[in-house]
Amino acid sequence: MKHTIAAILIASSLAIFAVRAQSFTDIGSFKSPSDNIFCIATRDHFNGKTTVSLSCELMESTAKLPTKPSDCDLDWGKRFYVETTGKALRGCHGDTIINPNYPTLGYGKIWRVGGFRCDITTIRLRCVNLERHGFELSKARQVLF
Repeated sequence: MKHTIAAILIASSLAIFAVRAQSFTDIGSFKSPSDNIFCIATRDHFNGKTTVSLSCELMESTAKLPTKPSDCDLDWGKRFYVETTGKALRGCHGDTIINPNYPTLGYGKIWRVGGFRCDITTIRLRCVNLERHGFELSKARQVLF
């Protein structure tokens, strides 16, 4: 009986782990010439579903941030997400995507990968998805659309 219960518990634990297993693949990344904005596009595999998303994070922001959601116990305000379809979101996160080894996207250049298009000027970074939703980011201003 003890062995049966133990086997059921182990099998249940493995099933839960398999359901929760998630993996992602970096399909492209860049940073701004000012080293203030870092972006990464990933292909995520979770529970048999694949999504492609773009995340950008600001190191510094002088903009007034919206009120932090009550259900966010982590960092708030400087991370932005968009999938290949749907509107962009400001994120609550506990990790960082800031990586000084990302290649620099030079001013006036365009970056395209995984259904996203980002262009950068000395004033702002603008990224859009297949439905033209996305965000414009700068140290002083962040707009989601």
